[in-house]
Amino acid sequence: QGAPADAFCLIVHGRLLASLTNGADRVFHLGELRAGEYVGENMVVPHGVWVSRLSAIERSELVQLAPDAFFALLHERPDFAKHLLVKLAQRLRTLTHQTKRLALMDVIERTRTLLLELSTPAAGGLRLLPAGLSQQAISDRVGASRTMINRVMRDLQAEGFVVALEHGLAVREQAQACG
Repeated sequence: QGAPADAFCLIVHGRLLASLTNGADRVFHLGELRAGEYVGENMVVPHGVWVSRLSAIERSELVQLAPDAFFALLHERPDFAKHLLVKLAQRLRTLTHQTKRLALMDVIERTRTLLLELSTPAAGGLRLLPAGLSQQAISDRVGASRTMINRVMRDLQAEGFVVALEHGLAVREQAQACG
């Protein structure tokens, strides 16, 4: 984050976590990047810099292209240029959605939305949350303190939206939780 963006990198395999930090104790996770996705598009901007911090979640392999090789690829493969534009538009839409959430939703709404997004369908109108999902990880994704997330999670359990199961946590489908 903040270093010159001097390469375009394609993720061959593995997973990376993109996040923002204030250089001290605040972190906000933008999301995961997986095989087939890429980073470094800011190198096309004169004096571009890496705007996010990338961390390997698991062992990963990346292919790195210098600016000249990247621009040659765009010239030689218009289909790739089109694909890149579509992916960047999707990424912009996702970031706009995240910004809207941070600006217009309160912490409870952001947490509820994140839990629904991270969960997978199960029986009885429940959605299972990933094993090992910590309150710190939730706070990093919704832009709130861990203490605040602790309070929000207690409130969501009290209202029946978050359900403690024998082997983890689940959430109720939103329509059921509000009704």
